[in-house]
Amino acid sequence: MPITIRRTIALTSSVLAAGLMLSACSAPDAAPDPKASSKVTPEAPAKKPAPGAETSEGFEDGPVDFEAALAERDQFIADQGMPLDGTPLVAQTDAQKEFIGREKAFVESQGQTWSAEAESTYLALAMDACETSILQGHRVTQDTLIVHVGSSPLFQAMLPAEVTGEERRVGERNTAAKMITGVSYLCEADTAHWVEAFNAVYPPSAPGEAPLGG
Repeated sequence: MPITIRRTIALTSSVLAAGLMLSACSAPDAAPDPKASSKVTPEAPAKKPAPGAETSEGFEDGPVDFEAALAERDQFIADQGMPLDGTPLVAQTDAQKEFIGREKAFVESQGQTWSAEAESTYLALAMDACETSILQGHRVTQDTLIVHVGSSPLFQAMLPAEVTGEERRVGERNTAAKMITGVSYLCEADTAHWVEAFNAVYPPSAPGEAPLGG
């Protein structure tokens, strides 16, 4: 599957940004808490899905119209105003700025220092997930999330192969939670299915963990 954001955005998830992301999320009192650090909540209003997208009742039948999906993807990227030349990402739209502002405040509340690398990484995670939603015809399932995390260069950069076991599970879970927080700002209509997939793939299994969105 051609993923434009992955192919053209430089992997700005440096060791500094990775350490920031994981340390800001991995402590028990800093487990994914949408109410504290994002607007991903069960009651969060969703934008009306575009024609051909999934609805709250489920997914539409039939194969994905890939030509239409590519056109929608290109329009989404244009609307977000993100560069495609590999330069670091900086929040441009009001939604992006709100997302980054809240995450910056959350990270700093955990005693960490926010950075330009972190901003670019958070935006890239969200953009990549939104692009996956579009190219899947807005049909996000558990399998979508598993494949997305397993194939994402961003996740691979922040969680190299030597990170295994519980450390990897926690790292994936917290990074995916931040990614879905970004989805709730940049492609809000897809949030509910990402949250459902997240809670199925990463159910709470350690002290301090809770379902995303509740």
